[in-house]
Amino acid sequence: MGLERLANLECPIKWLTNDLENSNNNDYHHDGANIRDKLLSNEEFKVVQALVELLYPFDKATEIFSGSNYAKLSIMVPTIEELVY
Repeated sequence: MGLERLANLECPIKWLTNDLENSNNNDYHHDGANIRDKLLSNEEFKVVQALVELLYPFDKATEIFSGSNYAKLSIMVPTIEELVY
């Protein structure tokens, strides 16, 4: 899931941004500032993480349903029940 990857990259992205901004190379410093301007805030990263957790069961259900050529009630019913409850 793309959001999950973004959430996992939060720390490396922030580390890279800080490293670039602290560089003596003006081009790198400018790039770091440019990234920081576009970077999600801490609150936005928390929202992304919450979305990942919320959507995780649907991601798994999609994997289960797409594993066969046609939907089987023996797979569908327990999966949907798991999502509902």
